[in-house]
Order: sequence, then C-alpha cells, then structure tokens
Amino acid sequence: MIGKSYLRLAIVFFVILLCVIFYIFYSKDTNEKSTFKLVEHVPERQVVGHLNILKLLNDGKKVNRELKLSGFIFYLNQVEEQLLNSGLKIESSYFTYSDKIGEAALYIEIDKKEKCDTFLKKFVNFYELEKEGASYTSSEERVGVHDFGNYLVFSWGVFSKTDNPVLSHNDFRNKSLINDNTFLINPQGKDSIHKSEFIKTSYLLDSTLSFTGDWIVGSGQPFASKRDTISVYPSAKKELFLAVNLDKTTFENYQNVWLKNKFEKWIQKLNINYNEFWSIWNGVMSLQHGGESTLEKVTITTEYDENFNQIEKKNITKTKVKDLGVILGCGSPTNMYSFIKAQKNVKIKGKELYFPLSPPLKKTFLDESLVLSSGLKDVLSKPSDEIFKVEGIFSDFWFKLNGHKTSKEKFNFQLEVGSSKEAIP
Repeated sequence: MIGKSYLRLAIVFFVILLCVIFYIFYSKDTNEKSTFKLVEHVPERQVVGHLNILKLLNDGKKVNRELKLSGFIFYLNQVEEQLLNSGLKIESSYFTYSDKIGEAALYIEIDKKEKCDTFLKKFVNFYELEKEGASYTSSEERVGVHDFGNYLVFSWGVFSKTDNPVLSHNDFRNKSLINDNTFLINPQGKDSIHKSEFIKTSYLLDSTLSFTGDWIVGSGQPFASKRDTISVYPSAKKELFLAVNLDKTTFENYQNVWLKNKFEKWIQKLNINYNEFWSIWNGVMSLQHGGESTLEKVTITTEYDENFNQIEKKNITKTKVKDLGVILGCGSPTNMYSFIKAQKNVKIKGKELYFPLSPPLKKTFLDESLVLSSGLKDVLSKPSDEIFKVEGIFSDFWFKLNGHKTSKEKFNFQLEVGSSKEAIP
C-alpha cells in the first residue's frame, strides 16, 4: 500500500512538473511574440519612414484616376493582389535610406509563415537571387532580401549582410514614427535621427494631395525672411509664380557640410558662376508669368506727295508675346545685369535680353533691384512672411509650394496639388 501511494505521488508530481515546464515555455514564447516591435529592429539610418503600404497603393490609385492613367492603376492592382497574399503585415512596415552607405531597405513583419515562404520564393526567382545563409542576393549584390524569422528585409543598392541586427533603442525616433506614412530625415547626412535637428514629413489625400513637413534645428533655424514685402511683376495671368525672401546672413551662419556638398554638385550642372551671383544678389527675388503682353514697335517711313514734298509717316506694329517678369534684388542693378549678360545661355539682341524659351525682355534699374520684363508695367509691392513660395498651373492641375519660419527652431514647408482648369485657389 505504501509503495503504491509513493508511486501515485511520484506520477502526480511528474505531471505537475511537466505542466509547469510547458507553462513556462508557452508563456515565454507568447510574451516574445506579444512584445515584438518591428521598429526596434530597424537600424539607425539617415531616412526612416513608417509606411502603410496598403494605404499608399489605394491613394496611388486615386491619384492615377485623377490623372486618367489606367495603365498605372492596373499595375498597382497587381502589386496589391500579390502583397495581400504575401503573408506579410503590409499595413505597418518601415523604410530606410542611407546616403552614406548607398542603401534603401524595406522592413516588413511576417504574419503567415507559409504564405510568406511562397511569396519569398517568387521574389527570389523573379530577381534571380542566390541563397547565402538566410540571405538572398543578386550577383551584383544590388538587390537582396534577408529572412530574420519574424520579419523580412528587402534591400536595394548596397546590400548589408548581417545575421545579428542591432536593436534600436532610439525612443525619440520610434515614438515619432507612431503615425503611418511619416518620414524622419537627418539633414546633416548622418545615419541617426536626433531631436537636436531633424525633418519630419507626412502626406494627406482628400480633395487635394498635400505634403507637409517641419525642419527642426535646436540651435536656431537657418531660414529667416529678409523683408516684410517683396516686389512683383503683374503679368496678365498668374500661371507661374516664384518668390524668395531670404536673410542671407542668418543662412550663411548655418553649418552643414553634407547639404553644402550636395548643393555644390547640383549647382555645377547649371554652368553658372554661383559664387559671383551670391555676392551680388541680396536674397530677394520674384518671377511671375502668364497671359500675353502687347509690344508696340514704331517705325518711320519717308514718303512724297504729288508735289514731291517729303512726308514722314509713323507706323506702329503691335505684337503679342508671353507676359513674363523677373525681379532680382541686388545692391547694384548694373552689376547684376552685367552678370546675367555674361551667361552662356543668355542672348542679347539690341536692347532686348533672351533667356532660353523666354520672350524678349527689357531691363529696368530700380534702387535695389533689376527688373527684366516683356511688358513695361509698374511693379507691385506685396506683403510676404514666407521664405519661398512657388505656385503654378500645369495642364488641368495646380500646385502650391511654400515655406516659412514658425518659431526660432521650426521651419514649416508644404506642397499642395489639386485639380482645376480655372486658376490656383
């Protein structure tokens, strides 16, 4: 009897022990799954974005319907169908880009493993990728994908191979990316996002498509307006408008080697002496184009009457040209005009100046600006608190881009695009 009692107790103890072990392992596995956060597995990069790919595809189709591009809508439908059957959580993924490394990557969490394996096989076959451990790369290593078990990393550019990704504990970055389709950018070109200086952007699609962003500089914004008003040429219509109102002194005090190098590479392609222009220009300019301007050309002809008396006759010829006016702020309008005339893509015919594709422009010297315009009109003075502003109409669409300083540390910019055959709202 005593032996049987000990045996029963041993069996009960063994069963309880198995239950405890099973519970510990099960709760550990469940806890790991419940606490997995994809954003913590996204490395520090210059650009990091939280994407809702499904929303991006649907918004892309809405935009293409407005543009009446049925071919692109068909393509987007095909991509959406493939991704919905991929076994991946496409409603919440992360995009990264590093200019320093030269790599763009997309991080997507795995939801259904079997479907994901099928999708991954199709992707590997399509790009003809070669397997190497848990990685698949092209022969040139320009395209790759890495399977980390809980998530996949798709990479374009320079593929970074790693079996042990470093977890990100950048709480500022991770909390700033809570909302989907939001991007964070380091304007200094470094592979990290820090609250001392960053750009945060997002978009919204309703009746119009708008992109908004804030550039935060803790030490003080490099952008500031120079004047409360700017001079504008009043063209017959407002089909294109551009204005810049920049305090050069504040801007020159800003130190950013990465942006400076990028800008210098871009400006070299324009084939102009930028340093000379910068020394003459005072930071303010405007351009307005639209409609037509009427030009009058007077010629004098000599005729004789029946008594052989000489008579001079005035002939006025009217021609219509595109209405365009450019106003460049400067300390010396004469120096600015000499600089413009010296450019290779500028032509001078008599008293008229021609930019590429522009109508003939006449010069006018004001106190602190040079006016080049197709029509002889008085310039207008308009209030301005924006650093830059661009407005235009293209086909059946209008766009507006502007940026202004909203606080000592913050610079806000916005791009809005809408459909209209009439005018910019």
